[in-house]
Amino acid sequence: MLGACSGEPTPEPPADVAYHRSDIGPRDEQPAAELAGILVRSGGCTYVELSTGDLIVPVFPDVGIRWDEESLVVGRRTYPLGDEVSFSGGGTTGLGTVPLGCDSEASRFAVYAQP
Repeated sequence: MLGACSGEPTPEPPADVAYHRSDIGPRDEQPAAELAGILVRSGGCTYVELSTGDLIVPVFPDVGIRWDEESLVVGRRTYPLGDEVSFSGGGTTGLGTVPLGCDSEASRFAVYAQP
């Protein structure tokens, strides 16, 4: 008799959300940066719009990312579009998978996995 699988594979993240498959998180020797702004979708990409109007691509940990109507769900957390959001993490240039619809000149921000 075969045992049941412990879990199902995580589905692929939505095509308009940047993600990384890493367990990066805060390091004792390096304080986390904060990204705060309004969560928006534009041109096939999900951004955080800063108060200056600049768009930053948040690169989320792949812990189960999906859209639930007009809210982005990352793991157990829900972020409605148009709401103020705040993420801990740090700048990144090459980490993760970024949608083709994202502005290639936009800065990226690696979001730490949330406990």
